[in-house]
Amino acid sequence: MEGLYALVKAVSWWLGLLSLIAGIVTKLVMPTGLQRFGITTAHSLVFLAAVLFLCSLATRSMQSGQAER
Repeated sequence: MEGLYALVKAVSWWLGLLSLIAGIVTKLVMPTGLQRFGITTAHSLVFLAAVLFLCSLATRSMQSGQAER
């Protein structure tokens, strides 16, 4: 179980970092006119990054709680 927690924590952290970078690049590069065509907006990518970082923190907390038992 310890290995699964470490894997989930690492994957969610890296995906969160990737989403944050994609959100920043989208905000800087993409013109606002393209949002009509259904292309993902920058704030949704930043929101996804926040969710993934919270997942990483929660997994770390579960991992340390498992070690105390």
